[in-house]
Amino acid sequence: MNSCKNTTSNTGFLIFIGILTMTIEHIGLIFFPDQKVWQVIDKLAFPILAFLIAEGMQQTSNVKQYQKRLLVFALLAQLPFMWAFNTTELNILFTFLLSTSLMIAVRNRNWVVIILCISLGIFIPLNYGLYGVLFPLMLYFWKNDDDKLVSGFILLNTAYTHELGFIQWLSIVGLVLCYFQYSFRFQVNRWLFYGYYPIHLLLLLVMERVFEG
Repeated sequence: MNSCKNTTSNTGFLIFIGILTMTIEHIGLIFFPDQKVWQVIDKLAFPILAFLIAEGMQQTSNVKQYQKRLLVFALLAQLPFMWAFNTTELNILFTFLLSTSLMIAVRNRNWVVIILCISLGIFIPLNYGLYGVLFPLMLYFWKNDDDKLVSGFILLNTAYTHELGFIQWLSIVGLVLCYFQYSFRFQVNRWLFYGYYPIHLLLLLVMERVFEG
């Protein structure tokens, strides 16, 4: 099987698609929580965002700075996330932050940190849990190796089908979108998404309170 490499020319468009699908999903979950269709949108958004995290870790020249920025936006988003979804889980940026630490540990073969990261993914209430930690890790190492990527995707989704449901297999659609070579380009700052994440949660939270009032 030939490897289909994604190029950075796709990054801006993927950020746009990730933001769009995430926003639609959150609108549905907040304003129409009883409608299951919004879960389908989530399965499109998550693999795109995970892909961007993996690509960001590969391209950054300063991993520590990258992680610090993730941490800042994760902290900013936490209270809006908890209020909007009535949950005590840590938001997806914390999940991705733990995944970046696991990427570094696996690359350096630091087994103590590997075990620690996996343990945290299991026992800390993270959005998407350990699945959300391992998915970007898989892309970080295998996103340009089709055979390993397909095998990893099948194994990971099979392992979590009982917990996340068969609907999680729809994430293959979002993953496939990451590998198209688009003829048009979007010039978007990568950090737009991370800043947008807490801001859009706050706006949706305010809108919910206004409509309820």
